[in-house]
Amino acid sequence: MRNLAQRSSEAAGEINDLINKTTDQISRGVSEVGDASAALADILAAIESVSEHVSGIAQSSQETASTVSEIGGAIRDLDQATQRNAAMFEESLAASQLLQSESATLLSLAQRISAKKEEPLRAAG
Repeated sequence: MRNLAQRSSEAAGEINDLINKTTDQISRGVSEVGDASAALADILAAIESVSEHVSGIAQSSQETASTVSEIGGAIRDLDQATQRNAAMFEESLAASQLLQSESATLLSLAQRISAKKEEPLRAAG
């Protein structure tokens, strides 16, 4: 009987030790779950921050694309205006050359008329 009582007492001690170890392990597990929860909250906050930055970058990219498109349109308008100016310059140059040629013809005619008017005066003098 003593033997049985002693073994029961030893078994109760071992069970008590196991219960204490289990309680310690559960406490550590609860603490680790708390730490993991805090880490997940930090990760979630970081993800939200990254998401906000990505959203800002996307909006900036859309604004940049819109601005680039407007600049492209302005460049096309300038190119068209430059081509029109070049065409008008060529037309003005051609008209100027024609006017110069006609002026030379008129000057030549005027000189002939003037010379014909002076011929009778020289012959009479």
